Formats: sequence, C-alpha cells, structure tokens
Amino acid sequence: MKHTNNLREPLIYLMIWEGEFFLKKWYELALLLTGQAYDWGFRIGYNASDNAKGVLTQYAIHAIIRDNLR
Repeated sequence: MKHTNNLREPLIYLMIWEGEFFLKKWYELALLLTGQAYDWGFRIGYNASDNAKGVLTQYAIHAIIRDNLR
C-alpha cells in the first residue's frame, strides 16, 4: 500500500503543476511581472514539431518562466 502511494504522489504533482492550466498561468504571470506584453493567443504544444509551427512547447515555456523570474 505504501509503495502505491509513493508512485501516486509524483503523478498527482505532475498532473497539477505541470498541467496546461498552471503552465499557462505561470507563463502569464512571468510576462506580467517582467513588464512584457501580454500574449493573448499563445498555445502550448507538446513536441518539437509544434515548436516549429510557432506553438510554445512545455520546455520552451519552462525556459521562459525560469529566465523571466530569475
């Protein structure tokens, strides 16, 4: 039983904090805190081909948030 809980906790963490809703909110907050223009139409992609189409991937959003909030 304890082993199952140890596996469930990281999954819950990933579903909440790495989910699309929170990534969008963190990205929007990072832009506003640094005085950048609000990006009304950004979308989150999940692979490199999305990034080539101009859609921000999760990795790109993480990098933007990290760099803006340092």
